[in-house]
Amino acid sequence: MLNTSIFILSLLGFISAMLLVFKNKKTPGYCLEFGSIPACYVIAFSYAFVLISRVLTLGWLQGLFFWSGSAIGLILGIWFSTHDYSANKKCPRFLTIPLCYLSCFVFLVLIILKLLM
Repeated sequence: MLNTSIFILSLLGFISAMLLVFKNKKTPGYCLEFGSIPACYVIAFSYAFVLISRVLTLGWLQGLFFWSGSAIGLILGIWFSTHDYSANKKCPRFLTIPLCYLSCFVFLVLIILKLLM
């Protein structure tokens, strides 16, 4: 049950991050940048790492992919959420909800689910 939940959450996160990547391709600057890299690219890779961890069979490799993807995603989510909250930079919105807040929440839930396993 927890494995399925992690898979579904990470798949939905990856799909939504890829939609942001495509939107950023059409409208450069749509996604906030971390250095010179659009954050939506890094978040998509983070979700991809979590997804890859679900299909790996070696325990240490599975853990490496899961924890590195989750940590990077959570740290970036916190970073951009604080910038959005302080009004320095605005995250893209979905129904008035900043997506950096949503991403931060999803990565936190993924970590909690993994710890419950």
